Amino acid sequence: MNPSENEIRDTLRHREPPAGFAERVMSQAGRVTAPTRSAVAARTRLAAPVIVIAMAIVLVAAAGLLITNCASACSIGGIAARVAGRPAYITPAAGGGHALGPVQGEITLEEWGDYQCPACGVYFPFIEEMLHRYPNQIRFEFHHFPLTGIHRNAMGAAVAAEAAGEQNHFWEMHRALFMRQKEWASSADPEKQFVAYAAEIGIDVDRFRESLQSEAVKQRVLADAARAQEAKFSGTPTFLINGKKVEPATADELMALVLAQLAPRDK
Repeated sequence: MNPSENEIRDTLRHREPPAGFAERVMSQAGRVTAPTRSAVAARTRLAAPVIVIAMAIVLVAAAGLLITNCASACSIGGIAARVAGRPAYITPAAGGGHALGPVQGEITLEEWGDYQCPACGVYFPFIEEMLHRYPNQIRFEFHHFPLTGIHRNAMGAAVAAEAAGEQNHFWEMHRALFMRQKEWASSADPEKQFVAYAAEIGIDVDRFRESLQSEAVKQRVLADAARAQEAKFSGTPTFLINGKKVEPATADELMALVLAQLAPRDK
């Protein structure tokens, strides 16, 4: 018997998995077939633009349902909302990217993402909820992988996040970009929205504008993207758990994979 969605939700809320939960989660994840993944996977592919477009249409339709289903667990709020159990900020590692949570967490969850990718936007509230529930167990790393060939504003958004990071507000901009993705994704001049978010976050807007034009800031994004290409990642979001690439078909499945790693420690 596979774990029910309610069991996953209850485990997130109370961190008290029922007997056999971890085994059933892993069994469920292991039985996801390739045809099923291709039909429902929330991923953007580089090599097949036609498939990308089709998947994006399906994803946009499904996004509302996914977020509605997690409404009781997900904390959406404002772009600079403060909640109990917020993960600690970590200075970016030499290898690039930004991290939240303990340096030596029980689990390290890595995302290589694109702020304009609809799938990344769907996964965002699920990841945020897990981090809020387990701030001392999960280390989360976000790395830039803007798919500039299909997302015209992805690079600008990544630079905006890094520009906010120059003033120690990377994660606030990260949150704003995903929560308000529809506002700027198709804009002919998204910089106006980025500057508005910076003002709302409360950072120095003039300095932020200067950072948007900084070659050094842009190079940080490009360095992350180069690492993704070297690793032969094919699309976004790409996830790794403790250094091992995983391919969840849905955000719920990603949550299940993470919980399966935590559950044995709670028995």
